[in-house]
Amino acid sequence: MDLPRRMFSGLCMAGALTPLMPRAALGAEGRFDVRHFGAKGDGTAIDSPAFNAAIAEAARRGGTVLVPAGRYLCFSIRLQSRIRIVFEQGATIVAANPALHGGSYDLPEPAPGLYQDFGHSHWRNSLIWGEDIEDVAIEGPGLIHGLGLTRDGPGARWKAQTGERPLSMQGMSERDIADLEPAVAAMQGLGNKAIALKRGRNIRLSGFTVLKGGHFAILATGTSALLIENLTIDTDRDGIDLDCVKDTLVRGCKVNSPNDDGIVVKSSLALANRSPPKTC
Repeated sequence: MDLPRRMFSGLCMAGALTPLMPRAALGAEGRFDVRHFGAKGDGTAIDSPAFNAAIAEAARRGGTVLVPAGRYLCFSIRLQSRIRIVFEQGATIVAANPALHGGSYDLPEPAPGLYQDFGHSHWRNSLIWGEDIEDVAIEGPGLIHGLGLTRDGPGARWKAQTGERPLSMQGMSERDIADLEPAVAAMQGLGNKAIALKRGRNIRLSGFTVLKGGHFAILATGTSALLIENLTIDTDRDGIDLDCVKDTLVRGCKVNSPNDDGIVVKSSLALANRSPPKTC
C-alpha cells in the first residue's frame, strides 16, 4: 500500500502513565481464532458476528482473539474487558457499507451533551467500539480499512454557536456544507469511526494501520491509562482525538490527515461533564 506524502510523527504525553498490564494479565491461557467462530475472511461474508462471538468467549474465559491473514468484512465489533486482539500479518478488517452489504452499524446512543458535533458525541456507531472497558489490547501488523465508513455527520445541536469548522471547509457553499453535515436521521445505521473508546481504562493500541477511518480513525473520550504506539494512520478527517483523557501516551505513530486534525489533545463537553480530568 502506497501511503500519501504528508506524514507526521506524533508524540503526546499527559501525566505519569499508569503501567499497562503485562501480556499474561490479558488471559494468555486461551487463544480464540475468529475462524473457529465462523469468520470466513473472504471479503464477501459479513464476519462481525464471528468477531463478537470470539470476543465474548475470550472475555468470559480469559484469552486472546486471534485474527489470521484474510479480509474480514465487518459491521460493528464490540470490545469487552480483559481481552487481547492480535492481528497476524496479512489480516485486514474492512468496514462494510450498509448500502451494499445488507446490514448496519450499531445505532448511536443518546447524545449526552449539546455542544459537540455528532461525531464527538457518539461512540457505538463505529467499526470497533468499547464503553467502560478495561484491560484491553489491540495489536499486530494488521490493517483496519474503513472503506464503508462515512466521514460526514451533523454539527452541534446547540445552534447559538456551532463551533469552528476545519480550514478545508472554508469557502464552501451552504449546499456543500449541508452535504457534509446531514440530518441525524440520515446517520442511523452508518458507521463514522474506525475505533471509538468511551470511559475506558488500561488500553493499548499497537502496531497496526488504519486506512480511511471515517470521521475519526481513533476517538478516545474520558479514557485513562491509554497507550497508542507504532500506528500508521492515513485518513480523510481526524487521525487521533484524545478528549478528556488522562495518563495517556502516544508514541511512534505516523498520521496523515490532510483534511482535518492529526493528533489532538483537548477537553470538551462531549460527555456533558464540566469537570475536566486531572491531566489532559
